[in-house]
Amino acid sequence: MWASKPPPLKITCLQFLGQGEHILSGSDSGVIVLWRCAPDGITPRLMMTGHCASITALCPASLSHKSSRFISASSDGEVALWDWQDGRCIDAAESSYLHRRMIPYLNETPTQKRTIIICSGEYNDLVVLDPSDLTVIFYFNSRVEPDWVSSFLFVNRSGKVDSCVGLTMAGMIKLWRMVDLDRKTMDTPAYEDESKRLALNQVRDTSYDTVNESLMVVVCEHTWHVIDLDDLSVIVTGVSEGNLVSGKVIDVDKVAIAGNDGTLRLYQLPVTQLRGPQAEERFGPIASRVNVLEGNKMDRGRGGGAVEFARLDAAPKELYHEWLSSCSWAFLALPGGEYIAARAERATEEHEDGGGLLLWRLPRYDQDFMRKLASMQQQLPLKYKGTHENSLAKVWEQLQYEDEDNFPNLGDEHVTASLYVPSQGRMLMGMRDGFIVTRYICELISSRFLSEGGSQWRNSTRAMRAHRSSVRCLLHPASHHPRFDSNLVLSGGDDHAVVMWNVSTAQRIHRFTVNGGPITRFIIPPENTSKAIMKCICAVGDDASIALLNVRDQKCQLLAARHPTPIDVIRFRPLDDYMLVRLKDGDVYVWQLETASLDRIASGMTASDMMLACDEVEEVKEVSDEAGATSAVQLVRALRHRNLQAVKKVGGGITHKDASPSTATPPSIATYVEDPTTPVTVFPLMGNDGAHVVLFDVVALINAINILDQEDDRIETLPSGVSTNSISRVDSERSLSARLSLQFESTLLHDLARIVLSLLHGWNLDEDLDSYIDY
Repeated sequence: MWASKPPPLKITCLQFLGQGEHILSGSDSGVIVLWRCAPDGITPRLMMTGHCASITALCPASLSHKSSRFISASSDGEVALWDWQDGRCIDAAESSYLHRRMIPYLNETPTQKRTIIICSGEYNDLVVLDPSDLTVIFYFNSRVEPDWVSSFLFVNRSGKVDSCVGLTMAGMIKLWRMVDLDRKTMDTPAYEDESKRLALNQVRDTSYDTVNESLMVVVCEHTWHVIDLDDLSVIVTGVSEGNLVSGKVIDVDKVAIAGNDGTLRLYQLPVTQLRGPQAEERFGPIASRVNVLEGNKMDRGRGGGAVEFARLDAAPKELYHEWLSSCSWAFLALPGGEYIAARAERATEEHEDGGGLLLWRLPRYDQDFMRKLASMQQQLPLKYKGTHENSLAKVWEQLQYEDEDNFPNLGDEHVTASLYVPSQGRMLMGMRDGFIVTRYICELISSRFLSEGGSQWRNSTRAMRAHRSSVRCLLHPASHHPRFDSNLVLSGGDDHAVVMWNVSTAQRIHRFTVNGGPITRFIIPPENTSKAIMKCICAVGDDASIALLNVRDQKCQLLAARHPTPIDVIRFRPLDDYMLVRLKDGDVYVWQLETASLDRIASGMTASDMMLACDEVEEVKEVSDEAGATSAVQLVRALRHRNLQAVKKVGGGITHKDASPSTATPPSIATYVEDPTTPVTVFPLMGNDGAHVVLFDVVALINAINILDQEDDRIETLPSGVSTNSISRVDSERSLSARLSLQFESTLLHDLARIVLSLLHGWNLDEDLDSYIDY
């Protein structure tokens, strides 16, 4: 269920797939969009979510055009393998490396062919990955001045061994020959064969093409350089007023330089300075060469002898920012010497929906065209608008529709929080004005997906006055652990309050005003904590405060409000009765839960070790009620902090080990609602403001309906002489509340079944199916 506005697509990187039929775009929200490039335009085909951080690099998993796999890397170190045919994530791995550039390479030996992925990023030199399982195979290391590699490429010249050329942050150019790569391991890395320092700083991109095997283009922040690969000398240097981000060799004597403002400038290089077999074949010996555009009236003072003869217009000014990543570029060489350039505009905060994608199919600038251009009186450079352009905002304009009802819907601008309660079959929506609106899930789904759905459930919408300002977060504790009441729902708002609700009756139970800032999230303590903490819900405030709220006794168990920086992670140590709070600056605050006091503050490696040890303790599941610190230790802590209430609780809180546990509730249809495999699940789509995903578990739906039929059959097969009282004694689920719950579950399941069939099948194809779906 998409929102009323398109998701903000702040594109950070681009990658062509195949022969230009598709292009991938990664955004800073972790969303990857697959665009279909057709002769009639660009259309978004798939949106893939999974990364929790900004996408930093994309590359195909193989050089074969038949392969449908690609690899993505995010800023949190996660690397994922995808299949772009159906959008599924095949594998994912976490790493300590932050990749900024990934390029596949086919390593050929006499016995086998193997594709490897060579990566550079925020680490020294290069890392080599296996595209099948995303593991590190070996490294490209440096003996001389190891440093971060800003950009690298592969050079495959005729009659010579393939080489990997990289430029470091300090301006050092390094060359690794691609030989014996199949013998390299983690312990035996590949070292550079040549290295030379160049007067190049802030390198952004490099480009090499077999159309001219003798030169390479290096793009820096404000300059671009053409380098002769034979002696690594600079042939041509160009200067730009704005920031540059990318470049591409598009012909023997032509290069394309991309700017951060969205412009793409095509330059004619001075042919008198070009060397190599391709240049001699086209232009002859150097002594007899003449620059074609020599007589054209052009200011080539900034081009270093190169002439700008064509230009792609810049992006709109409202989409341009001084940061480096305002525009992302990608280039693809097509058969026949043609090229496609793709430009992605990263939307600014003021126009966050305006980021789009533009494709420009570069014309063929052969020698005949350049001679005609030189004879024409037209002022250079020639200006182009691009071939195709599209964005999610334009797609949303074509798909806009108006809801027939006036009730709030998921994705509306005034909806600030959402929560689906499986046990009630209702969707809770927190509003900007402080109200909480509940809607029957079948009504909500049918009103969005079906043309004439939801009219029979109009009276199911309720509104509860919850907060004085926006609702920030919602929580249904019973969906996470069965120890909580299934009717209990908590809401946190910008008015610093936490409100307890009975979702079935829409009545407010209690209001907590403990935190000193807006409530940002809720956390449920693990099940192996003490009895008092097991009754609590952890409410985290925007003021870096934490409140343990006892939802059964309706009181605040602990208030931790001494944190100087925002809260990052909260962990519990049930066996020691501690709560550990890690802040954004790395410090860990240790709170003693029994005495509600700050025990100590840790930092550095000590803090990291404490958090790791805490994860191990939380994995312990089978713990008795006496788990945690001993009574003697708790008594000492209480006396030290002068907590009289804790002293009384430790001294008088003796439990009997022989006490029999409470009788467990027999399994029923309600277990399907509490179980994660519920017939329907609704959750927000990561990286998309307001968009939600509705998942129908058809197997769980069929199983639940079968259990309902078995329950009905068991009631019908009871002996005729058994009275109503005896039925209650035989089966506790035959009480009035259980029957009402069973009736509600039956209605919910059959409504969901009708909706699923309505979405999957058309009308007038099966009369029996139409009669079942028709309300």
